[in-house]
Amino acid sequence: MRYSEHQVRSRGLLWCMALMLLMSVVAMAQTGSISGTVRAKDGSALSGANVAVVGTTLGAASDANGSYTIANVPAGAHRVRVSFIGYEETSQSVKVVDGQTTAANFSMSETGVVGDPVVVSASRRVEKLTDAPASIAVVTSSDLAKSSGLTYGEGLQKARGVDVYRTGVDGVGINARGFMTAYSYRMQLMADGKNGMLPGAGLAAGNLLPVARDDIERLETVLGPSSALYGPNAHNGLVNIITKDPRDSRGTTLTLGGGNQDTRIARLRQAGTAGARVAYKINAEYTKATDFIKNDPVGRTASGTTVYEDPDPNLESLRLDGAAYLNLVRDTDLIFSTGYSNTNSIGTTNVGRNQIVDWVYQYYQARLNSRHFFVQGYITQNDAGRTYAIDNVAALVIAGVPKEQAIDRIKFIDDSKRYNFEVQGNVEVQGFRLIGGFNFEDSRPVSKGSYLVDTTGFKIKIKQTGFYGQAERDLGKHFKVVVAGRYDRHDNYDSQFSPRVGLVYKLTGQGAFRFTYNKAFQAPAILQQYLYLPFGAAAGVPIFLRGNGRGLTLANGRQIIPLDVETNETFELGYKGLIGSKLFVDVNAYQSKYDNFISPLTTVGSPFPPISSTVVMMGDGRVTKPEITLTYLNFGQVQIRGFDLGLSYQVSRHVGVWTNFSRIAPEDIADNLENDLNGDKIVNVTEYEALSFNTPKKKYNVGIALSNIFTKGTYASFSMRHVDKYDFISGRHRATQAKRVFNAFQYMDRGPLGGFETFDLNLSYAMQSGVTINVSASNIFNAPLREMVGSPEIRRIVVGEVKYNFNLLP
Repeated sequence: MRYSEHQVRSRGLLWCMALMLLMSVVAMAQTGSISGTVRAKDGSALSGANVAVVGTTLGAASDANGSYTIANVPAGAHRVRVSFIGYEETSQSVKVVDGQTTAANFSMSETGVVGDPVVVSASRRVEKLTDAPASIAVVTSSDLAKSSGLTYGEGLQKARGVDVYRTGVDGVGINARGFMTAYSYRMQLMADGKNGMLPGAGLAAGNLLPVARDDIERLETVLGPSSALYGPNAHNGLVNIITKDPRDSRGTTLTLGGGNQDTRIARLRQAGTAGARVAYKINAEYTKATDFIKNDPVGRTASGTTVYEDPDPNLESLRLDGAAYLNLVRDTDLIFSTGYSNTNSIGTTNVGRNQIVDWVYQYYQARLNSRHFFVQGYITQNDAGRTYAIDNVAALVIAGVPKEQAIDRIKFIDDSKRYNFEVQGNVEVQGFRLIGGFNFEDSRPVSKGSYLVDTTGFKIKIKQTGFYGQAERDLGKHFKVVVAGRYDRHDNYDSQFSPRVGLVYKLTGQGAFRFTYNKAFQAPAILQQYLYLPFGAAAGVPIFLRGNGRGLTLANGRQIIPLDVETNETFELGYKGLIGSKLFVDVNAYQSKYDNFISPLTTVGSPFPPISSTVVMMGDGRVTKPEITLTYLNFGQVQIRGFDLGLSYQVSRHVGVWTNFSRIAPEDIADNLENDLNGDKIVNVTEYEALSFNTPKKKYNVGIALSNIFTKGTYASFSMRHVDKYDFISGRHRATQAKRVFNAFQYMDRGPLGGFETFDLNLSYAMQSGVTINVSASNIFNAPLREMVGSPEIRRIVVGEVKYNFNLLP
């Protein structure tokens, strides 16, 4: 059912206002409480432990710091029991006094089974992974600590349902549930509550994000639409990076590493306290490597000299960040943080590759955190440095322009800024757990005409406002119902309402079934609306890359309508939990329907028969000269079905095995006339390729992990990853079974992606002296892997690190 903008605005505002009014009710007074920490024998915090008052329905889950609080406990003697997957159950007696807090701390012994950490991304509150009303993959700091690498994205390669692909030594892309492109916007990236998308182009910052690997507490990946709580960018899902609290990770960590491809790594982390109320952390990370080579010919000069792409394979990155924590009163912190990165790398786009040269990314953030409210404001900005499009520079070199002059002539300018503000509150009233919030985003992209239409006299400013709320309630001992909604306003598009409904059935043991419905939307990104980039010529007709914020008109009178929002409705059924005492199962099946699909860059117009029609108008204005245009189109209806399965089995205290399997496929796109863009009653090749699924139908991995089997502190894992062969079409790039010849050598169709098995090995030894040695080898048999169009073949990567944990400062 479609609602008018007035109906959507009215219903969304009334819903959010009612929820905010309910949240203003004051909770009932407590009789007494029990509070403490849950830790392993080595002193590390255990998050997600079940803490229960025996003989009552009262209980809590320990948070990321191992802390818990159980409120409203009747005065008197009680027994408190703690259980956690992989650890022996323990309990102790306590005496609760009316109006006071009783301390009860626990130290647990390991038994071996793992799989149920605490998460926050599913519901914007702390909850156990098994209880979350969403499909979530989690990588913990413990997982990252047992491996070496250049980026956080490598840690997600074994995660269920997540598509992870390499574009180079340091290039790692992440997607979920289909429709990947060479320049993708479909996964929201967040870090400590911040929007991690670039303020100019609008795609995920990826390696540009100033987050140090040693400071990551965990990575949470929510699979499927998440707009109801996170807004229009969380269309296919989100990756949430959560960093460590310095109060629970005090000390100094120095890491030095290296490997093949001239890899060099240096990291330093210092965290500590200054008095009873102030804490701080500082991170510095430097990486350097030589990328794999892809250097295709582009053309010949007038004298017959062949000109190649000539990318610079030297990769270099510096990341700096820090934070100060001020504890104002109990459970209320004021946090100031900032981060800076300078990156030299290579990035794949829909029309080639960009040489990223001295790209600077910065943020400034202030947060006020309390148990029942959260306020934050932050500024994100970047400077493109001397970044340029490799093929465009090569074209100028062919025309006789020296390379350095060519770079200076067409380098990108990106002085974009984004301002964000958010308020969130939560309260429990009459058994309802209520969350509500408001956020505001003001994007100000600045390219000075280098890749957007912001030429002299025209500035791009986009404001977005969102109101969201969620109500959650337990229905008896086993059922939990979750209802959420978000109302969004966008300067360039109609208002949208994104609902979510979830039902969770919690079993008596550790496990739960869930059923969810989500509707999400994706507003066209800044680049999809405002792109402007000359891109050579064909048969004397100029080629331009253009955003489609205003629509286009061809010489034959055919009109291309402006982009509108894309919607995604998803139904999902899943189970997550422990079967017996050793097998952890995570399985889900889903069905999604996409409407008004936003295509990757697609060619519109041609100087060749049988089309013989060029673009002559953009919106109401004529172009300078008839042109061939590559732009984004808004059309079609696609339905997909998928299935994800994750199993981990603890063979013994020291041996564990796991496997993940995913299958996903769209309906036959060619049979649905909703995908007929030009109205000729058939879905032609161009329309079909604009809706290319770009995702393997099947992928799986299997692995084995050995802990403390040789001596205490040792760890080894060996895994295999399989990816089906699949076609990938994005912009000018093609990788298909047909191997159709296309344009220029650097865009030749070299066959489909995937179709490989690759093997990885991790070795780790944590000594009691505080020294840890890690060695990670990916693609250990050195097979030539093609994981992304426009990128080099990925060969073996071996990285070793020595990490020393000590106390530099008292």
